[in-house]
Amino acid sequence: AVGPRYQMFQASTLPTRLGQVRSRETEGHRLPPTKLTEDLLHQLASYACDPSERLVDFRALVSALELGKQSLRALTRRSGAEAVRSQMSQLVDAAAAQMTARLQQLSATVCAFADSLDDDGTGVSDPALTATLHVRPEQVVVDLQDSAAAVRGPLNIGRAVSLAVVRCAFAMLLPAGAVVNDGSLRPLTVLTRRGSILDAEAPYPLAAGAYETALRLLDVLLGALAQAEPKLIPGACAGSVSSVTITGGRWRSREFLAGGQGSSSQQAATSALRPAVLSGRSVPVEVLERSLPVRVCSLGLRKDSGGGGVHIGGNGLRRELLFLSPLLVELFGERRKRPPYGLGGGGPGMCGRDTLRRSERDYLIPAKASLLMQPGDVLCTETPGGGGHGDPQRVLFFASLFG
Repeated sequence: AVGPRYQMFQASTLPTRLGQVRSRETEGHRLPPTKLTEDLLHQLASYACDPSERLVDFRALVSALELGKQSLRALTRRSGAEAVRSQMSQLVDAAAAQMTARLQQLSATVCAFADSLDDDGTGVSDPALTATLHVRPEQVVVDLQDSAAAVRGPLNIGRAVSLAVVRCAFAMLLPAGAVVNDGSLRPLTVLTRRGSILDAEAPYPLAAGAYETALRLLDVLLGALAQAEPKLIPGACAGSVSSVTITGGRWRSREFLAGGQGSSSQQAATSALRPAVLSGRSVPVEVLERSLPVRVCSLGLRKDSGGGGVHIGGNGLRRELLFLSPLLVELFGERRKRPPYGLGGGGPGMCGRDTLRRSERDYLIPAKASLLMQPGDVLCTETPGGGGHGDPQRVLFFASLFG
């Protein structure tokens, strides 16, 4: 898909005033259903900043699919095709039955919750995400139709991603070890609106990695579910992967920085934890400094960034990067305007913040921006903290009443 790119900030504007300099187009590539060949892999890799690295990634994905195919064939040879189909069907039925039984424990009610993304990076602010849950004994209707229309920036997601997030949210109602698959969606009716930010169509661009919008939708769904099942649902997590992409010459690196998790009525939250939707680990400092002309000045927890409460929200992360050569930095983050919410009287986590230090002056940067860094510049990224849970003053009040 093709759409405007997020704002570009040039070095020449920074000493006087940090603002939008210009917008530019981001180009995507749309392919019809095509047989995957080695030539096509090379073509796809050529679109990237580092074709050789992307080609290795594509080949790894193909190898994973091939391994899955071989494993499925081996299982079929051992047990027979009919037995494998039957077992798969039973797993789907088991997931549906477990979710149905759990939903029947909820009282019939209507729960609604809404939140907003900060902006789409092209001037559209506060695109809203809403969820209304109609909880009934045999079926739960998840209505997402009132969410904002698709935006010009790379924040839109397709219906398939929205369904995956709904499944993830409702899986939190299940006990540990429960079967979770697409059968979990069987007792749920999910309503989306074609052309919305949660059910986008061409020519609107899809989300950069889908993470930011998916995480906000998860916050919205859990905020609604907390009204039906307050003991299990935690406060909002950081709600952003705080992506930092660094490019220059033969160098390129893209990182997702950890944030705070939300706490629940049962336990305090974890600090500086990457969202479950991300695989892999953060890049070690030694690897980053060996791969790029940068130095990590500091890296640690962002103190007191988690929301207050009986159980305090997890702290975010704070990192300072010193640049030794001219490099292009692209930021893509969220939760810089609206903090992650707390529940049960708990406080919100702190918003994230991105700052550039140049010539002993600090400039606040939008979370969706491109910057040309100069030697000596320091980029400080502070990720959001998680929401807290429970009102400590109320707990102290009741404790004083009952000794």
